[in-house]
Amino acid sequence: MKDWMIYSSVALVALVALGVGATMSQGMISQNPFEATDLFKRGAGMPVIWVFFDTSIVNSRNYADFGSRSSRAINLPFLNLCYESIAKQNPSYQIKAISGLAGLAELLGGWDQLPEKLKNPLVTLEPTDYSWIRASILAKYGGLWVLPSTICIRPFAQMPNKPTFFGTDTDETFVGTAGTVVPSFQVAWSPAPQDPLWVAWEALSRKRLNTSGGGDTARGAEKWEFLALAARFPDIEVQPLAEVGRKGAAGRRIQIEDLLAAGQEGVMPFEIGAMAVYVPLPWPELRDRRTFGWFLKMSEGQIAESDLVIRDLYRMSGTI
Repeated sequence: MKDWMIYSSVALVALVALGVGATMSQGMISQNPFEATDLFKRGAGMPVIWVFFDTSIVNSRNYADFGSRSSRAINLPFLNLCYESIAKQNPSYQIKAISGLAGLAELLGGWDQLPEKLKNPLVTLEPTDYSWIRASILAKYGGLWVLPSTICIRPFAQMPNKPTFFGTDTDETFVGTAGTVVPSFQVAWSPAPQDPLWVAWEALSRKRLNTSGGGDTARGAEKWEFLALAARFPDIEVQPLAEVGRKGAAGRRIQIEDLLAAGQEGVMPFEIGAMAVYVPLPWPELRDRRTFGWFLKMSEGQIAESDLVIRDLYRMSGTI
């Protein structure tokens, strides 16, 4: 064999070895978070799901001591499963958790950006306070707002290029397939930062929080805000069937008793439609009704081993 052929063969083998080595090295680096150099760039082009955790909730870290060591740290195992379902079912989204008002202030640029009422990080949040929190995040960053007490059983589809709302008004006892005048605010979408509807909603809610003397929840302030803004910005979309919140032909509201029913043997007491994406858990009611305190104390493992309806929902989401 001629010398030039030997040299060519050796060079070819060396090039192939270098190529294979480089490919394998890049693959190993991309799979190893300790070696990767692009961690902060990953998912930068994906839309964001915002999950706000209310850290003002007082709960016991150890129930065996009768609540004597009360803590404001989140210690609700079912919320961990809800968060896992949101992340597992939506790989095409970035999932960003907001840790209470302190985390919110950091995202918005400081405590001076919050209304006076919310400048105390330990203030007890009312349902209508979420109206401003939701609007402030979606107005500045855009994306999908999802309350942490949400079980995602399917991924969210590609969102329209307009503000979008889901579900039905939980204060309505019976609802048809057309939905209600006011949607649920469990999930909401802003197509882009500085969307006019969300900017206007942030300003409207801020003014209310700074001037109100109380009673906003009793008056249903966020519903009136939605109706006023929907009249000003009619180009919105509502998807009532994406939420599993109703049962039966009459569209009766799904109760906590339905979600925590036992002995169903996998048979749901309500139908999950083809367009259903998530199941909302009535968190304020679940928190305030002492009858269901036993569920708040259950660990993730205990929920997985139970025969509750909510266990089957978590199974549908792929979390247990």
